[in-house]
Formats: sequence, structure tokens, C-alpha cells
Amino acid sequence: MTTEKKVVKKKKKILVKRTKSQKMIRKYGGFLIIFFLSSMIYFTWLYGVPALLNAHITQKKVNNFLEKRIGFKVDYKDAKFYTTNSVDFGVRFKDLKLYYPGSSTINDKGLFLQSRLAIFEIPAIPLAMKTIRFKEFVFRTTKINLYQDETGKYFYLQNIKKNFNPQMPKYILEVPTIEIYAYNILNYNKKTGSFQKKRDSEMIIRPEQSKEVLREAPKSNTIMLR
Repeated sequence: MTTEKKVVKKKKKILVKRTKSQKMIRKYGGFLIIFFLSSMIYFTWLYGVPALLNAHITQKKVNNFLEKRIGFKVDYKDAKFYTTNSVDFGVRFKDLKLYYPGSSTINDKGLFLQSRLAIFEIPAIPLAMKTIRFKEFVFRTTKINLYQDETGKYFYLQNIKKNFNPQMPKYILEVPTIEIYAYNILNYNKKTGSFQKKRDSEMIIRPEQSKEVLREAPKSNTIMLR
């Protein structure tokens, strides 16, 4: 076989290979592009978004955001934002502390709640429609200090009520099911001057129970947040 014939055969083989590659690209190219883009979005959501949140959301920002809405001052040792495969995102607080308005975070005299681990998880799609719907609202190893005035009302209710604005809501907060594990509750009644203690391994507070406590709030399982 001459050298020219060998070159021609090689060229034909290369053309056949190119034709097959072109057919494969035409057949599966769209799928590969979709797969590549989906993978990029998936990994960005699972790893990029939490990294961005953890890098830019400081304790001061968290404190300012929550204090304006729930009235309590916030302190914690560590907070980690995370995302899930089911398009939820959440945050885990280690040694979370909530202090009554007007109290100092230097000592625990004005402590309302302390939890070794607190987990809050929210679906992202309802949040995009300005609805806060909790998938998880959990406190583990928790200490709670409650104070009732002369009429039996809890002090913190007045602060929560200030943030109700049914006229111009920015977000709708759906009252969640609250899970509290290994808790110790101390309740002081100013009228009687007595302390009541309650300790147990688990407490599940349903939305309807929360609304009973917040009976002066609007008559629904939602709260309007400014």
C-alpha cells in the first residue's frame, strides 16, 4: 500500500470519528448542558450560598435584625448557616441566649432563654413569596426564665405585640411547631411573689397552643412582621 493510500484511509477514519462525535453532540448536547448547569446550581446552593452567608452575616447583624422584630437581645458562641437538598436553608446556633429588652448581655440577670443548640430551618420557596414557614424550630438543653406581672401577663408579650402590623405587612410569619428538649423553666409571678419550676425531657408546642398564649394577637396562625 502506497503512502498516499494510507494517508487517505487515515483521513477517512478521522472524518468518520468527527461525524460520530458531531452526532453524539447533537443528540446529547442539550442534556449535557442542562446537566452541567444543574450541577453548578446544585453545588452553589449546597456549598457556595452557606459559605457566603457564614462569611458576611455577623453576630451584630443577627442581633440588630432580631432585636428590632422580637424585642430580645441576642448572644451566641457560634452560628452556622446551611442549605439542604430539598431547597431549605437554616441556621444552627451554639449556646444561644435571648435577653429581655433593656437588660444587659454581660450577665444572665435579664436572661429569657438559653439553649445549648438551637436549629431553625425554613423552606426557601415560601420565603421568596414573603412567607416565613419553619420546617424546624428546635431548642436542645434549654433554660427559660418567665416573668408575669401583677395581672398575670408575661412581660415579653408586649414587646412582641409592638411588631404586629396588619396594615402593611412585609413578611408573614406562620406560627411554627416549637420543639424544646431537656428543658428547665423557671416562672416568677410578681402578683404572688412565687416561683414555679418545671423540668422535663421534651415539650412540643403546637401553633394553636402558641396562639392561645398570644391570644391578644390577631386571630390567625400568622404574624405580620415589618
